[in-house]
Amino acid sequence: MLALILFAGIGFLLAVLWIDLVFDAMVLPYHDQNEPLPEKVLGTMSSFYHHITFNPIPLFIVMLIMLGILILQLVQHSIPALLGWLSLVLFLIPTVYAAVRIIPVANRLGSRKDTHTEQSKLARSLFAMHLFSFIVVLLFGAVQFYAAWGGAK
Repeated sequence: MLALILFAGIGFLLAVLWIDLVFDAMVLPYHDQNEPLPEKVLGTMSSFYHHITFNPIPLFIVMLIMLGILILQLVQHSIPALLGWLSLVLFLIPTVYAAVRIIPVANRLGSRKDTHTEQSKLARSLFAMHLFSFIVVLLFGAVQFYAAWGGAK
């Protein structure tokens, strides 16, 4: 049962990151330009991040539940120790990265307090940050999938 809750959490994280990437991809046509992004792109992205980062509590609750399940896996030895520790590391990397880097950048972009040029830099940086996190969460999911159904007992 805990594995199903964990997979629901992984799916939730991937969905959140995917939606973020959809908005972040708006900068891709302008990736090789040093000029500020068009207002239409910045306006759309900043509006999205203003609303998304307004209440991060549901995301934090999901992540706390997932962390609790990962700790339980280790304590109860319900998956091999190596896979349990690897899962914990693969979970903590994007979690800490989001708390320290992604969320502050998204908040700043959503506030629209910076200059147009600075907002453009912030918007361009989010795609790489979210892509990195998406890949790490996919790896985390793969490790958990292997632990649950790959015969890693």
